[in-house]
Amino acid sequence: MNSKQDTLFIFFAMLTLALVYTASDIYLPALPTIQTYFSASIDQAQYTVTTYLLGWGIAQFIAGPIIDHLGYRKILLFCIVSFIITTLICAFSINLDLLIFARAFQSIFAGMIGVTARASFIKRFDITRAAYLLMTLTPTIMLSTILAPIVGGYLVYSMGWRSIFIFLVLYSAVILYGTYRYFYVSEGNTNRIGLHPKAILRTYAEILFHRPFIQCLLINGMTIGILFTYFTEAPFIYHAAGYSAQIIGLTFIPIAAAFLLASQLNRFLYKHFSMGQLIIIASFFLIAGQILMAAPAFYSMGLMPMTIGITICTFGMGFSSPIAFSKAATLFPERAGYASSVLTALPYIFTTLLTLIVHPICGNNVGILALFLFVITITCVTAYCVVGSSKQNINEVVL
Repeated sequence: MNSKQDTLFIFFAMLTLALVYTASDIYLPALPTIQTYFSASIDQAQYTVTTYLLGWGIAQFIAGPIIDHLGYRKILLFCIVSFIITTLICAFSINLDLLIFARAFQSIFAGMIGVTARASFIKRFDITRAAYLLMTLTPTIMLSTILAPIVGGYLVYSMGWRSIFIFLVLYSAVILYGTYRYFYVSEGNTNRIGLHPKAILRTYAEILFHRPFIQCLLINGMTIGILFTYFTEAPFIYHAAGYSAQIIGLTFIPIAAAFLLASQLNRFLYKHFSMGQLIIIASFFLIAGQILMAAPAFYSMGLMPMTIGITICTFGMGFSSPIAFSKAATLFPERAGYASSVLTALPYIFTTLLTLIVHPICGNNVGILALFLFVITITCVTAYCVVGSSKQNINEVVL
């Protein structure tokens, strides 16, 4: 395949992955508005996020075996069309129950889209180039997670919460066109992996007992867990303080800038530091940011320390997340769909549990939210160190 085709493939694959993350986060500034619109409680409004994350996580376990067996292109096209249909249902929901129901199915197709697009890099390119592309593009793709609420805040402020889903429909239509025209991967080995339950479980077990993969999984889980826990609770904290949806969206700008800056620095630092050393650096920024986040709980300082604190946390995660993501995605080239499924499914299921308990525990208290994020950080970093104590160290893995 020529370089022009490769470039177009990379461009639309990147947009496809960004769509998946955008669909989950563009909605966040609208949570207080939707709560008011449907006369719901905060917990009920947050169910639209929790349901999405749970469906997204479960769908990715299903997606891996299916795409490795049936092929990538036709599954991706089917899921994008289905995503558009469920997004339209979200846009015209007449009650909160229908919105939650539609978001659940939307998330299932989003999860399958994400797994397919991510694993396609392994199928399209050799391992070395695929690893480089994933490490280079992951920060840009993850950036959509942080930029999406900014766009969402503007849409909610100017045109109402339904405009968010109309935007996603238009975005998806562009992706559908690009996928139909330019999405082609080598699928010569896809039928080699069967759909028998024993074969599926055996393959997942092989991946889940691979220590270097587990370490990458823990870092990915920490990043997603911290970001979505904050993203789920923060809009209500800002709203209670009198901030509009547009202003809430703008608070994500420094977070996006911090992640992008750190992820770009990470590409150079990794030449001189091991992944373990970068995790230590990331932990320092995470803990420092969480301490600063807690300041409004003890001093009358407004919510600025919370914004600065989560920005520092995000800067720390930018050091560790991209390299962990790219390493894990390339450890199983013959089972790219399975590996891609686990890499995102388990962190999102973990995050679903966090979003279910964050508001009952925190109750719009910034100090408790900071402590909640601190516990996530310590748990994941400790587990990373325990797994890494084995003789099979992640730094011994050659891409």
